[in-house]
Amino acid sequence: MNNLKDLQHGFIENEIWILTFGGAFQRSGVYKKNIGKDHRKELREYIVKIVTDLVGKNYKDKKVSFEDHIKNLKAVKAKIDKEHFKILAGGKIKLGIVQKIVNLYLKYQWCLGVVKTP
Repeated sequence: MNNLKDLQHGFIENEIWILTFGGAFQRSGVYKKNIGKDHRKELREYIVKIVTDLVGKNYKDKKVSFEDHIKNLKAVKAKIDKEHFKILAGGKIKLGIVQKIVNLYLKYQWCLGVVKTP
């Protein structure tokens, strides 16, 4: 059973992702027309996993250079494009949307003291 700290952390993470996707996907035209909720949910869950993994491996314990940050953004984009091209408008996600997702998530994590100052 989860302890109170785990429940609190889970709640905050969920809220962060709601805000992150709201900021990144708002009027962005990410999806092809007529894409159902199940596919949208699958994409969001995939993004949460890869971005959370990326931040845990690359941003928690060290500062990341601008160049490495750009490489990370491009790597996230490539993974999303490869796995979800069938539901994405134009078969790919825009790099600017990936940048918004990662940067918003990093900003929230920085505010919580989880990652180093960017």
